[in-house]
Amino acid sequence: MTSPDDSTREPGSRFLRGRRPSPLLSIWGGLAIVAAIVYAFEYLMPAFHDLVMSVYWIMLGIAIVLTLRWFRGRSARRREADRRLAERRDETSDEGE
Repeated sequence: MTSPDDSTREPGSRFLRGRRPSPLLSIWGGLAIVAAIVYAFEYLMPAFHDLVMSVYWIMLGIAIVLTLRWFRGRSARRREADRRLAERRDETSDEGE
């Protein structure tokens, strides 16, 4: 049986931790486009196969690092600082009106 708290949550919110997937998808999409360009280059010039393999490994490393950074949980200290900055932005926008 589910608890009342489970019904109020969005599906997948625990997995994504309330984040938008668009930054992650744009990283993967950009790397897929670059991989397609590198593949086309390798197809046209097979002599560069050894060089292209290292480029694929570098792109894989970049994808892993950026994905892990996106999944990394934010510390409470950083969230608190963001809230203070948001409050300051709200105060300055109120003063300008």
